[in-house]
Amino acid sequence: ATWLLRATQTAEVKRRAAKQSRLLAGDVLRDWRDAAALQKRLKMAALERWVLTSRSKIQIPFRKWYLWVADSLAKQHAQGIIADMMRRRWLRLRFQKILLGWYGETEAGAETGRGREELLSLLNEQRQMNSLLEDSVLRYKELHNKTELGLRRHEDVLSKRDKQMVS
Repeated sequence: ATWLLRATQTAEVKRRAAKQSRLLAGDVLRDWRDAAALQKRLKMAALERWVLTSRSKIQIPFRKWYLWVADSLAKQHAQGIIADMMRRRWLRLRFQKILLGWYGETEAGAETGRGREELLSLLNEQRQMNSLLEDSVLRYKELHNKTELGLRRHEDVLSKRDKQMVS
């Protein structure tokens, strides 16, 4: 009977020890998992902070340049709008002067003997003079382009000679 009592007590101790070992192992594994998750969160936070810091160091200068370019383009656009408005106003005033001049010519022409035919012939003469002026402008532009080309060629020859003299 003492032997049976001793065996049951030993079995109970072993069972309780195994249960405590399992509980301890479960607690250790749970703590280990929690520590690993905390380490992972800390590493991700450090990585995100590093990415943000490196982006700010790289992006701020380019962001300033981008904003400067956008601002200058907006200024150019605004200046273009103002220039277009001025051009339209100037054309409107010019057209108004031409119409008033023609109206005055026709009114005065009725008294002085100028008729519609004479005014149309004056208009044709004016058109011919304008086309001659445009042709001369084109000729001068072509001459200017040829001169610039010759000047560039001359500069290239001079630079080649300088390089030959140096070497």
